[in-house]
Amino acid sequence: MAEVKWIKFYLDMFDKPKIKKVRRLTAGNELLLIWVMLLVQAGKCNAGGMIYITERFPYTEEDLAEELGFDVNTIRLALKTFEEFDMISTSPEGFID
Repeated sequence: MAEVKWIKFYLDMFDKPKIKKVRRLTAGNELLLIWVMLLVQAGKCNAGGMIYITERFPYTEEDLAEELGFDVNTIRLALKTFEEFDMISTSPEGFID
């Protein structure tokens, strides 16, 4: 599979109701930055949107906190929020998609 060098964003991304709602939450701008960082991680993995350390090892919340430079509680809040808004899903094995 070809290496991904960039990802696209729609110009109206910040006009979307989900994004507006996330931004209004406590730490909403941090959460939105984490979401963008997760999109970049998905591009790095280049596996149809999956995010993982290796194909056999998913990120833990602690791994993501270290990788993205946020405290683990902020990562937990972000992942919970993104799942509630159907922005991500998590497989039973722990892989983020």
